[in-house]
Amino acid sequence: NPYHPYDASKAAADLIARSYAMYWGMAAAITRCGNCYGPGDVNWQRLIPGAIRAILEQEDFVIRSDGTQVREYNFVDDIITAYLLIARSLDPFDIPEEQRSQCGETYVISDERGLFSVLQIFQEVKELLHPAGPWKGELVMKDRAQGESQTIELDCTKLKDKLGWYPRTDILNGLAETADWIDKYLYMRESL
Repeated sequence: NPYHPYDASKAAADLIARSYAMYWGMAAAITRCGNCYGPGDVNWQRLIPGAIRAILEQEDFVIRSDGTQVREYNFVDDIITAYLLIARSLDPFDIPEEQRSQCGETYVISDERGLFSVLQIFQEVKELLHPAGPWKGELVMKDRAQGESQTIELDCTKLKDKLGWYPRTDILNGLAETADWIDKYLYMRESL
């Protein structure tokens, strides 16, 4: 049962999608995934792009917790590949009423190769960007957001077994690609 309104909105969207799929026999699937990161994300309030930007620009970085929360981090290219596989698996033709219970299946997209705390991710980013010079900013920790889970671990067995999907980008390569993109983005933004 969702506690936070954001979580409740996600659960409601799942129910609406499933009900449309079952009632109308629509080819639909529901996807859930852990934290997404990668090139193109300029939401500086998020852990990975925010940490990269703060370190590159020698600014303080605020973590809205004590940093011990553990999560999976999914590289955007892996998530897109999963979405495409799921979309291709949907039957585009009308589904007979007796088979409608199979409509609106849920697939979890997860990089099960590792769980990382917020502080571990921050440390990896800092070490990755060390050649840019020592970071002069400060890590500021604020109280944890109300209702936030300590650990979120997902299981993508169904996606692997049914569709043969596996994540390809490990966290270090994904962070490096993301940092490279953000560095170029910040440079281009400054030169305008």
